[in-house]
Amino acid sequence: MPYKLPYPLPQGYSRDNQFANPGQTLPAPNASGMPVACWFSSPTNVYWQANPAYPNGYATWNSPLFDLRPNLRAFTPNGYTGQNFTQQRATPVWVGGGSGAGGKLFVQISNLQDQLNALNNLEVLAQEYGHIADPGKAVTLTPQEDITTSFNSTTDSVVLTFMPVGEGMPIRFWKCLLIFRKTAAGGVNAPFQVEAAYY
Repeated sequence: MPYKLPYPLPQGYSRDNQFANPGQTLPAPNASGMPVACWFSSPTNVYWQANPAYPNGYATWNSPLFDLRPNLRAFTPNGYTGQNFTQQRATPVWVGGGSGAGGKLFVQISNLQDQLNALNNLEVLAQEYGHIADPGKAVTLTPQEDITTSFNSTTDSVVLTFMPVGEGMPIRFWKCLLIFRKTAAGGVNAPFQVEAAYY
C-alpha cells in the first residue's frame, strides 16, 4: 500500500532533520532577516462602467488576497483547493512576526474633487472575503456595508481603515472589495485614484 510522505510517521521524539524543531515553531522554523512588515499598492485609477444592475454607473477596487499568517507557511491541514497557475497567489504580510497581530489595511482615495459634482448620488460599499486556512476557498464573509459617510465633500482625499476578521489576530486569508456606484443619474463619473497599504 503506498504511503504519503513523510513516512514512516515518528512514534516518539526524534531529532532527525525532517522532524527537528529547535525553535519550537511548528510547522516551520522562525523566519529571519525579514524586511519591514508591510505591503503597498501602486496608485490605481478606478473607472466607471455601465451594468444593467447599476445603470447609472459603477466601479470596483479589490485588495489582493492577503496571507496574514505567513508564519504558518507549509501548514495546510487539508491541503489547498482551487489553486492553479492562473490564479494569483496570496500576498504574505509579516506583520507581528507573521502572526498578523495589529495589522490594518489603509485605503486612500483621491481625486474626489477633480470634477464638479463627482460625489453627487455616490454610494460606496465595502465587503470582506476570506478563509481560515485555504486560499482556494475564500468566500464572502460580510454583507456589503455602506461606508458613504466616510467621504467628505470638502476634501480631495479620504483614508479608509479596515481590520480583518479576528479582533486583532486575523484569519489567515483575507481581502477587501470596494464598490462605488451612482444611485441616480446626475453628477460626473470621474475616475478616483486608489492607493492602499497594509501594516
